[in-house]
Amino acid sequence: MKKGNIFANIPKTLNKELFEDILKTKNLRIERIVSDGYSSYKGFWYDQPERWGRCM
Repeated sequence: MKKGNIFANIPKTLNKELFEDILKTKNLRIERIVSDGYSSYKGFWYDQPERWGRCM
């Protein structure tokens, strides 16, 4: 695993959300998500196979 600052290298402008795996194993995935306030259109339901999340 590479050490670093999770707040480093954040682009000044984003055209879309940025997803980067920090740690990924068979049973666990920790990723950094950088967003500039994007949202889905009204009435859209986003469903994905991963069920748990934590926002820091």
